Amino acid sequence: MLSDDVEEFIGKGGDVRIYEVEKGAIRRFADAVDDPNPLFHDDEYARNSRNGAIIAPPGFFGWPTQWPAATAAAALAGGGSESGLGTVLAKA
Repeated sequence: MLSDDVEEFIGKGGDVRIYEVEKGAIRRFADAVDDPNPLFHDDEYARNSRNGAIIAPPGFFGWPTQWPAATAAAALAGGGSESGLGTVLAKA
């Protein structure tokens, strides 16, 4: 059973945010979960992909190397985006 606070977010979308994370952390995570996808390991392959750089695999929750000031303030205050939802796409 989900709480009312959680149920209010079912079916709602959020904004997409792109944060820069450290490439080595992405590679180590992909190695740890045994994911050989070159998008997570190979700079040249990733550069020639539609992403243009190494990206983070699903399940990677690394710490961004930079935070936009408003986002950092909201995170520290316990808030988030206006919707309360967001997707983090990590790009190294």
